[in-house]
Amino acid sequence: IVLATGFDPYEPRLGEYGYGQYPEVITLPQLYRLLNLQGPTGGRLERNGRPLRNVCLIHCVGSRQIEGIHQPGPDGRINDYCSRVCCTSALEAANEIRERHPEVNVFDFYRDIRTYGRGHEDYYENASRHGVLFFRYAAEEPPVVHKAAAGNGSPLAVTVKDTLTWGEEVEAPADLVVLVTGMK
Repeated sequence: IVLATGFDPYEPRLGEYGYGQYPEVITLPQLYRLLNLQGPTGGRLERNGRPLRNVCLIHCVGSRQIEGIHQPGPDGRINDYCSRVCCTSALEAANEIRERHPEVNVFDFYRDIRTYGRGHEDYYENASRHGVLFFRYAAEEPPVVHKAAAGNGSPLAVTVKDTLTWGEEVEAPADLVVLVTGMK
């Protein structure tokens, strides 16, 4: 017997990774709406009428939270589990961006890549082949979204200590930051 009760998408807190603070910070479902040919931009990757050149994806927003590091939600609880679909969805979106808009750079900030399901590892391999740049961060040092320096060309930047390069601080320009949100 399978009992499917449904889910609610995680809604980032005001200011969480710049959400609600910067108009260039959206969630993954909102990105899919932008990519949709029937969406508000007709499938063009633009924000406020301006074409995007740099898209940053941040994984595990609202999933795998750690008590003492992440703020509890309105119900007083944290979401300490993996939502199991976010990584695959983010990689699928990264592949779609690179295939349909090869001029757009995609930067992927993740804690761990978890692609559950048959053939889902292919999304990661395809993203790597398509030139998506991956940066791994530790749970206690998540990426920071901030205003870019003047003359950067992008309104925002994402800074992180990349554990793949032994903690080197990396900064990526961001015309759009996409929060890969979990499920509750």
